[in-house]
Amino acid sequence: MTTTTAAPAKQRSVRSALGSLLSGNGALVGLLVLCLALYIATPAFLTGPNLVNIGIQASTIAVLAFGMTFVIVAGGIDLSVGSVAALSAMASAWIFTSAGLPGWMSIVAGLATGALAGAVSGLGVAFGRLPRSSPPWRCCRWPAA
Repeated sequence: MTTTTAAPAKQRSVRSALGSLLSGNGALVGLLVLCLALYIATPAFLTGPNLVNIGIQASTIAVLAFGMTFVIVAGGIDLSVGSVAALSAMASAWIFTSAGLPGWMSIVAGLATGALAGAVSGLGVAFGRLPRSSPPWRCCRWPAA
């Protein structure tokens, strides 16, 4: 009379492999669960045009994240990235709608606004007494503390 233990060992190895996959890739599993839930709630979620729209909207955040990666690797952290991006986007939109300039010129003006705000922040860190991890509101308090 012989007994086989291959099936329970195989079941344990599959279970442990699945457990390590889930614990090692929690963000990916969460994203897949979220996509499944949104597809169940709205079947148009996983259509081509909607996925392209999501990719276009996420590209701005991706560009900011790539830039912040280099800042963090260099040993600093810049908390004003979001506010500078919003400022330059608003400046570009305001120049396009109110001043009636062409689109390419308003984009250049928005980029110049962002560069100016970044230069002011960089000069505050390099020559002023602002710390490298200064929040954006720190340099704008009056009177300076």
